[in-house]
Amino acid sequence: MLMSFVRASRPRFWMYIVGPIGLAFALRLTQGDLSWSISLFLFTLYCIIPANLLIYGINDIFDYETDILNQKKQGYEAVLDPTYRPRMWQAVLISQLVVLPVLYAAWGQTPFLFAFLAFVCTGIFYSAPPIRAKVRPIFDGLCNVLYILPAFAWYYLSGGEGFSLVTLLSGWAWCIAMHAYSAISDISADRAAGLDTVATLLGHRYTVIYCAVLYGASALGAALVLHPILAILGVPYVWMMMRTYVATESQSFLYYRQFPLINACVGAILWWSIIWFL
Repeated sequence: MLMSFVRASRPRFWMYIVGPIGLAFALRLTQGDLSWSISLFLFTLYCIIPANLLIYGINDIFDYETDILNQKKQGYEAVLDPTYRPRMWQAVLISQLVVLPVLYAAWGQTPFLFAFLAFVCTGIFYSAPPIRAKVRPIFDGLCNVLYILPAFAWYYLSGGEGFSLVTLLSGWAWCIAMHAYSAISDISADRAAGLDTVATLLGHRYTVIYCAVLYGASALGAALVLHPILAILGVPYVWMMMRTYVATESQSFLYYRQFPLINACVGAILWWSIIWFL
């Protein structure tokens, strides 16, 4: 049973929260005053499984109608049997307990608390009613800022100061594009289930164009913050969008499965760029 909950946290997607935290870690290394505390260690652990279980466990609870129609759920991921919903709720709630000592210790740290609570709210209400942002096109993508909010929380909890609007907007653009791209292979299932998403609204090809523009903007942000040469980081994403533009839905799903590798490689380049250029 424990392993089923770990699988529900989507280990292949842990990097989407842990990766941005790695970038925050690199930034703190360049600032030279990073010191580990029990709270920071616990929060880092929280961001591996509990944070992902919050996002994906709740998503599985409320997405049964579309999941049973979705090819991604046939082997690559799994459909949550409705009879297991109470157990999933229990697992999600229990897993969140690890962060309680962190909240107690950091109660006066407003930037950390704001970033963390924003993550919890977007993580829950992306899938859960009454907001259920997942079925509100464009707003669904905006709510996916949740993937970089733990990195901001980690940065402030570790003693970091200051705020970079360009960094936030660049990371946010990446999150919106990632969400929209993942929704392309869900178009048929979501339409059959009567769900409105950014991909069902724009359609296959316009969603691809939307993603390409956002990935380009994200790469531009990296170039502005770190070094102009990093604008080249938009190239692998634009290349993937060009392939997907002319692909069938089945082919789009195959490209979607390759996507974590591209994200991992780009993230590694960004990590070393922070160390090198800052």
